[in-house]
Amino acid sequence: PVPVCVEGEYNGPPEDIGGVPGFYYHLQVARDPSHPEYEYIADWLGDYDPEKFDLDEINWRLRFINYKK
Repeated sequence: PVPVCVEGEYNGPPEDIGGVPGFYYHLQVARDPSHPEYEYIADWLGDYDPEKFDLDEINWRLRFINYKK
């Protein structure tokens, strides 16, 4: 049996973001073009969209996890 995601909302944080505090910091900077680190953070985040939720992609990824021990 393979788990299936049936619903959800928002995108998970990117890897190496610095935990919850780092995630919120990056989002705050990405919303403020006047912030001194805006260009760096925007470049680092790339096309990351915190509002995105792709149910098909999540279920596709779940199929490849090895659940047998």
